[in-house]
Amino acid sequence: MLDESGEIASFVLGLVVAGGLLALVTGGPRLLRGSNYLMGAVLFSSLDGWQRTAASLSAILAVFWGFLLAAGFYSPAAAAAHETVPHVGPATRELLIINIWVLIVAIPLAFGLVEGLVTKTRGLALAQAVLGGLVHLPALALALAVLFPWTLWERARRMLRRDAQHFHRVFIEIDKYDAVLDCIAGRLDDHGLVVRAVPAPLAVRVSRWLADHLGPPAFRDRTPYVLHALVGKGVGLAVYPSLLDLVVSKQAIGRARSALWGQLPPEGFWWTRSPAARELEASILGRYGEPPDDIPEKLATLEGGPDEWRALQQEYLMVTHGPAAQRAEV
Repeated sequence: MLDESGEIASFVLGLVVAGGLLALVTGGPRLLRGSNYLMGAVLFSSLDGWQRTAASLSAILAVFWGFLLAAGFYSPAAAAAHETVPHVGPATRELLIINIWVLIVAIPLAFGLVEGLVTKTRGLALAQAVLGGLVHLPALALALAVLFPWTLWERARRMLRRDAQHFHRVFIEIDKYDAVLDCIAGRLDDHGLVVRAVPAPLAVRVSRWLADHLGPPAFRDRTPYVLHALVGKGVGLAVYPSLLDLVVSKQAIGRARSALWGQLPPEGFWWTRSPAARELEASILGRYGEPPDDIPEKLATLEGGPDEWRALQQEYLMVTHGPAAQRAEV
């Protein structure tokens, strides 16, 4: 017969299974994917290429370390509980506790060592980087712990309101963030959607502060900027350097789309993220001079994602067929 701790474990397992089934029925995978986009945009917006990949792997490690930390605090209670599995007595469980706490300390140290070696740090600076892992990885885990519940709540709230919502992965040059923000706000105003710039939500600001001040130095924003959202009646647009997060009522969705996609992007704003697509987008927009004649052939052989291809195709049509397709000056 299961004792009290076994009953609690069975109850928790039942909740996890029920929650998983509910998530599958209600579109949970899409909710989690959107939450992942949001967390990456908040914490690693200014990163690209291998740095963004390394930051994502570090975030996974931070989540694993957070679970280990929770297990480390739960283990003393588990060791004091009655034996529920044959041949696994208190001595064995106490040894497990020691091993867990060894990992809790060793993983941040190893993280700091890898960070120091990747940045080619040597000598005393390398030792400082190793010890710095005891701060950097926990800070990243704490930033995720602050941000994750907010992203889930935000996504669930939007689904309940049944507003139209779109995520669009973009790239905004950090030094031109404010100018791009003003340009987008002006275009929304021109389409009858009066918006104002407001600071990001508190959970976003706290998590970004933790990541930028206490997190791994290699993943911090090199150019400081203040993250903003554009809000108005029936529309909300969070403008991250790597993501546009649009929430709009069904009555205003057409005007919002026209404002965002009806004109060529302003200077410093890119609809593409891969290097090959970015190079082609620059050619289409004439940022290297007159657009070349072989753009259709390059579009046909582009090895990017479908979203990038559609964005480039639309820009090319506006450049070649739109009489009012003028690049905005910001």
